[in-house]
Amino acid sequence: DAPIRDVDVRFASPQELAFVDQRLPVEVRLAARGLVGRTVDVELRRDGKTLERRQIVLVEGPNKVRFHVIDRRIGLTRYEAFVQPVEGEVSEANNAAPLLVRTVDEPIHVLLLEGKPYWDTKFLTRTLLADAAVELTTVVQMTPGRLLQRTLSLDRAADASTGAGSADAT
Repeated sequence: DAPIRDVDVRFASPQELAFVDQRLPVEVRLAARGLVGRTVDVELRRDGKTLERRQIVLVEGPNKVRFHVIDRRIGLTRYEAFVQPVEGEVSEANNAAPLLVRTVDEPIHVLLLEGKPYWDTKFLTRTLLADAAVELTTVVQMTPGRLLQRTLSLDRAADASTGAGSADAT
């Protein structure tokens, strides 16, 4: 029985949505076998160039590293998390993981239609509003022939690092 040495690199979410000039946090997760206490460099790359490098000491269980990316152009950008192969590692194929970031300059428009008010829709509305990429329009039938329409969105001008914002009803 030989000890297995391996580092597996993954993003918490392989696809992200961001606004132009938004400082987007991305989390890299490392699973290490037989390498507890070993120091590795985790690199964030774009177009083959290293943007940032973090050195971590591997611990038992999940290892997490957080980077921030900012895109100034609309479109799709491919990033990669990479860890140099460790001596004696069984596979180098899982030492890199891709991340796709779609950058937009307008919110995603969501229309929520409700036949009559329900308490659970309030939670769905709050969840959708927590995402700065969503502009939500709700239409609720209060009585036959009487509708209530509201357009809500998170104030994207608020400080993105704190996640503060406000819902504006119109």
